[in-house]
Amino acid sequence: MFQLSLLNFYLMGRVIFAVALQVAFHFIGNIFIFDKLVLLIGLYSFIALIRLIYRPQSVHYFDFLLDIFFISLIIFMSFNFYSYSYLTLLYLFPIFFSSLSVKGKSAFLFPFIAIISYGVICTTFEVFFQKENLFNLALHFISFMLIFIAGREVSNRLLVQQEHIKRLEEDRIKMQGYERLFRVSADLAHELRNPLTSVFASIQFIKEGKDPNDFIDILDEETNRISGLINDFLIFSRPSEATKEVINISSMIQRLVNNLNDNDKIIETFLDESIEVFANKTFLESAIGNVIKNAIEASKKRIKISVKKINNPPFGVSLNGQNPLLEISIEDDGQGISETIKEKIFEPFFTTKPKGTGLGLALAYRIVTDIGGNISIDKSKLGGANFKIYIPSKI
Repeated sequence: MFQLSLLNFYLMGRVIFAVALQVAFHFIGNIFIFDKLVLLIGLYSFIALIRLIYRPQSVHYFDFLLDIFFISLIIFMSFNFYSYSYLTLLYLFPIFFSSLSVKGKSAFLFPFIAIISYGVICTTFEVFFQKENLFNLALHFISFMLIFIAGREVSNRLLVQQEHIKRLEEDRIKMQGYERLFRVSADLAHELRNPLTSVFASIQFIKEGKDPNDFIDILDEETNRISGLINDFLIFSRPSEATKEVINISSMIQRLVNNLNDNDKIIETFLDESIEVFANKTFLESAIGNVIKNAIEASKKRIKISVKKINNPPFGVSLNGQNPLLEISIEDDGQGISETIKEKIFEPFFTTKPKGTGLGLALAYRIVTDIGGNISIDKSKLGGANFKIYIPSKI
C-alpha cells in the first residue's frame, strides 16, 4: 500500500515537474537551446502523462530509466551554459524513489546508470579528464550512492513498520473474534437456560406425582425450542466452505412461501423463473426463509416478494461478488424497523419478540455475506420494512 501511494505520487509529481521546468526554462533558458528544450520537455511531459493514466498501479524500471535519460538530455543540451549547475541534482529524485520502490539488488543499477550518463556527457564535451571534473564526478557518485542508501534504509524501516502494523491489526481482529465468541456463547447459554428451566420444573412436578400429560405440551415446546437454538447456532458457526449446487431461486422462494405462509396473510410474489445461482442449498434456503418468516411475523396482512437481476448494487451496499447481481426484495406492511435498532438487527440473539431466539436474521446475514452478498434494510412502500438480499449471480 505504501509503495502504491508513493508511486502514484511520483508519477503525478513528475508530470507537474515537467510543466514547471518548461515554464522555468522559458524565463531563464538560452535562446539557442530553448526551442529544442521545449520540444524535449513537451515530449517527456506527454510520455509521463500517458504513464500516469496507463496502469499506475505497477512499478516499472522504465519509469526511472526514462527520468535518468531525460535528465541526461537536459544536462547535455544545456551543458555549455549550465555546466556545473544545479541540474545534476535532478538525478537524485529517480535514484531516491527507485531505492524505495524497486526490490532486490537490481535497484543499485540506477545510481550507476546516472553517474555513467553524466560521465559520458563530460567525455563528450572533453572535460572528463580535467582534475576539477574528476573531483566533480566523484562527488556526484558519492552523493548518488548516499541518497540511494538513505532511501533503501527508509524503505526497510517502513516495511518493518508496515509488518508490525499488520500484525497488530491481525491481533486486533483476532481479539474481536474472541470477544464476539464470548458474547455469543454467553447469549446462547442465557437463551438455553429459560427452556431448560421449564423442562427441569416439569420433570420435578412429574417426580412429585403430578399427571405427566399436563406437562407433555410444555416439554415438547421447550425441547423443540432448544433443538432449534442449537441447530441455528451450528449453522451460524459452520464454515462457509460447504457443498454447492445450481439452485433456482424462484422455485426455492415459492416453496418457502408455501411452507411458511400464514393463511391470514396475503403474499404477493414477482419471480423470474430463469434465475439460478450456485450455492449451498441448505444454507441459502435457511437465510432467505428466515427473512421471509420475519416478514410474515411482522406484517399485518400483506407481504410482497420480488426477484430480479440488477447490474450494480445501490449506494452504501458493499459486495465481494461479481456483476450482475440478484436482488431479492421482501417487504411487509408492519410497523417497520426504527433507526435505533437498525444497526443491531443482525446481531446474534438480538430480538424484539417475546419468544424470539435472535438468531434468524443474524444467521441470514452470516450466510449471505459468506457467499459474497449483502443485506440492506429500507422503508417499504407497504408501510413496514423492506429487506433486500443481494447475491452475486455466479457464486
